[in-house]
This record gives sequence, structure tokens and C-alpha cells, in this order.
Amino acid sequence: MLSLIDWLILLKICPNKAASVGTIWHTLGVLYHLLRKMPGNVNLMEANEMKFDMKQDVTNRIIERIESCGEFEMPFKTFGAHNVHTGHMYRGINVLLTAMAGYNSPYWGTPRQWIAAGADISGTKCYKIVFWKPSKKEDPETGEEKTSIFSKYYNVLNSEQVKNWEPPVVGQKDETQIISDADVYFKNVGVKTTEQSGRACYNPATDSINIPPRADFSATKTSSATETYYSTLAHENVHATKHKSRCDREMRSYAAEELVAEIGAAALCQKLGISSEMRDDHTAYIKGWLEALRGDKKFIFTAASRAQEAIDWMENKQ
Repeated sequence: MLSLIDWLILLKICPNKAASVGTIWHTLGVLYHLLRKMPGNVNLMEANEMKFDMKQDVTNRIIERIESCGEFEMPFKTFGAHNVHTGHMYRGINVLLTAMAGYNSPYWGTPRQWIAAGADISGTKCYKIVFWKPSKKEDPETGEEKTSIFSKYYNVLNSEQVKNWEPPVVGQKDETQIISDADVYFKNVGVKTTEQSGRACYNPATDSINIPPRADFSATKTSSATETYYSTLAHENVHATKHKSRCDREMRSYAAEELVAEIGAAALCQKLGISSEMRDDHTAYIKGWLEALRGDKKFIFTAASRAQEAIDWMENKQ
């Protein structure tokens, strides 16, 4: 059998008179199979079949952003992102992806949607978020219908990136109205809540929340004392949704449950018009969250999904 070198020499002389087109194609075919079998070479057919791992890519993006923020910070900035064309709020993992993009505006849209809105998108660089939808298929063996999730990246732009577009004028609530709306919201959620000095917590045994009085809270760099109070209350209400009578949620670790509450509370505060503040005790969890992210590409997707379920449950109580 001819060696690879022999075939290369033959291929080089093939264009001369002695070689036909058929010989050239035959030579290329043999070369292809030789290359596939050579040690250290990539199987070309297998390489073509390799699929892009979107969950791992999203996880890597989030890890990179957390590490770039510093030891005790999370990269999420503006929650409450919604589509400029449909008005629909982004959900699940997209809540996090848009929140860590670094923009203050909550308005997002695809390039086509921005053009339809009359905006100039020239010179912009798109940002990738996740499109998903359920897909139902029949199992050929059992005949049962199974639901799977089809997902892929798609490109969006924030309103701060485009030109010739002005956000709609939205009436601003004063602090009194924000407080009143928040009180009504949590009352409708319906979890028994007491106010006693000490530690804010949700107690699964009594299915109740304790939160210190408002006077015990202090202002921070980004939040007033009142906002810190309601941010904490939002956090504990998200915890309360894990009860079996609500979302019946059981995470694999306490740190994972804390991440669900962190994501859910931040998104909820944005909805209520409250500036959310990361709790002091959460800085201790960041290292654990990073370790979990590195070890499980599904970790952040699960946490975001469970946080979305918690918000949906509370929204249905309004």
C-alpha cells in the first residue's frame, strides 16, 4: 500500500498529462481516509459533528464577569429588561445576561426590531442572549409525547447602543407610592411576616418570615434605608416560595438556594422600583457560587429558572 508521502507525490504530478480527473478525485479520497487514520489528527467527520455548547459558553461568560467585578461583588446591574417591540419582559437566564451587560436602560431588541422602530444601529456590536421554546416529539418506542427545550443564541442591542430613538415617557413614582405599592405586593403574596430585631430569615418550620423593623436598617452606597428594608423583604419572600404549598423547591445546597433568592429579589425589586442591595452575608457565597459554576454548566440555568418560577408564583398572587 502506498504511504502518505507517495500519495502526496502522486497528487503533485497528477495535473500532468498522465493523470485524469478521475485519478485526482480518487487520490483525494484516499488522502482523506489516510489523514483520518493518522495518530494525532482530528477525525474530520467527528469534528463536523461537534456541537457548540451554549450552556457552557453562558456559564463561562458569567464566571468571567463575576471574576472581573472583584472579590465581593456580583456583575448584575439593571434588572427588568424587556423587548422594545413586544414589551415582554425577558425571563430566566436572559434576566441575568441582560443585567450583566452593563447598561442602565431596560430596553432591548433585535437589530431588525430597532430598524423597524426607526433607530440607527450602524457601528453597533450585538449582544448574545438565549432564545428557547418547547419542542414536543413522540417517542418512537413508547409512543409517549415528550417535551424538550430547543435553544440557541440570538443577537440583541440595548437602547443605549442605538441612535435616533428616544425611550417612552414613563411617569415616575415618588417614594411614598413605591412604599405603598410594595406593601400591597407583599401582603398579596400572603406569607406570615413578623417584625422583630435580629436576623431577617424565612423559617420553613413555621412557614413564616421575620424581618427587623425598618428603623434597624441603614442606607448604603446605592440604596436608602427604606430600599434596603424592602430588598431584604423581597429576598425572604423568594425563599418562602420554596414551601411545598407554593413552588415546592429543593435546591442541592443552601448556597444554591441563596442564589435563587438573590436573583429573584433583584428582579422583583426592579419591578417595584426599588434599588436592590446585595446582602452582606452573600459575599461569603460568591466563592461557592463560582465553584458550582465551574463544576456544573447547568447550575446558573437552574438557579435562574427557579427564581423565575418564584417570581411567576408571586405575580399570580397580585
